[in-house]
Amino acid sequence: MQRPKRFLTRQVAVYALRLLGVILLMEAMMHYFYVVSMSKESQTWSLMAPFDLAVFSFWNLKFIWLKV
Repeated sequence: MQRPKRFLTRQVAVYALRLLGVILLMEAMMHYFYVVSMSKESQTWSLMAPFDLAVFSFWNLKFIWLKV
């Protein structure tokens, strides 16, 4: 039987700070970037320029990545 790995306090603190940063970033994105609500609106897509669609899609993917 293998012994469980021991975690250093510094490693756990760094991970906790990263987690807190990701949660704060997701909250900020939810309040200032309306990508989730815009993605559900069908009229928004036809009014956007190609560059706007690219930026919108990028932020939508970032939001989805943060939720996972």
